[in-house]
Order: sequence, then C-alpha cells, then structure tokens
Amino acid sequence: MNNNLKLSDNYFLYEDDYFDGASFEVNESFVRFWSHSMEVPVLFVYAPGSEEDTLPDDVDETTIPAIAIMTDDEIGAYEEFKSSGNISNALVFERLNRKFLFRGKTKYFGEMMYFYGFDITDDGWENMLLCIRYPMELVDTEDERRLMEILDHAAVTFRAN
Repeated sequence: MNNNLKLSDNYFLYEDDYFDGASFEVNESFVRFWSHSMEVPVLFVYAPGSEEDTLPDDVDETTIPAIAIMTDDEIGAYEEFKSSGNISNALVFERLNRKFLFRGKTKYFGEMMYFYGFDITDDGWENMLLCIRYPMELVDTEDERRLMEILDHAAVTFRAN
C-alpha cells in the first residue's frame, strides 16, 4: 500500500439493522463488508469505487484500513478502564464524558488502531469500540491524520436509539 489513499470528502449515513437504531456517517471511500464474526458486527473496508461486500481480487481485507464496531475482547481496554480509569498499553488515551467513555490509539495485531469506547448496556452494546484499524506504514503520515478525522466524524455523528 502506498501512502496516498484516495479518501473522499463525502459521507453517507449508515443505519444499522443488527443493533436497533444505531447510525453514524461513513466516509464514501469505505464500503460495507460482512465480517462473519460476532465480535465485529459492523465493518466497512477501504475500497473506493467497490460495491458492498465486494473487493478487487488482489485486495486482502486484513491489510487495508477498516472501520468497525467491535467488542473489546482483544484489547481489554474496558476492563482496565473500569478498574483503573486508564489504558496502559494505549499510545494515546483521553477520557471522554459524553456518549463515548474514552478514545485512544494502540498497536493491534501488527497494525494501528484508533478507537472510541462506548458502553450502552440497555441496548446490548456493552464494552464496544467504534474503531479504525490501518497498516503501521501509515503512522505519522497525512493519511493517518485523515483516517483519524474520518473516525472522529463517525463518532460525532454516532447515534444509538
């Protein structure tokens, strides 16, 4: 992957059928992709111009930027946050007190992940992350800054119920 992602300035509204009433705006450079994993019920992958759930043959969805709503099972941020108020393995960490409890950035299985943590137990969204993961080669580039802005936009527009 080169450091010149073709990121759109436009967004579309995603309204979820799996979790009742959830919605957020997604950058048009990402398309809905079915992860077939209960831990990742919502997934969008970087694939400008592709159709939903379709990627070019030469693209591996695990090596391109992806936006997801996923459980926090792998990172363990929630358990640590609930017990200490911090996330020790986060490279960047900030407490929030709105619809998201915190946001941070951490290494994730050889990639980088920027995330927001939310916990809406009334709707079954317990210990969840709204996140974007991307290749390490994008760290400290303009593309990383834009990807983080794209997730920030999704977080600002995120609604549950």
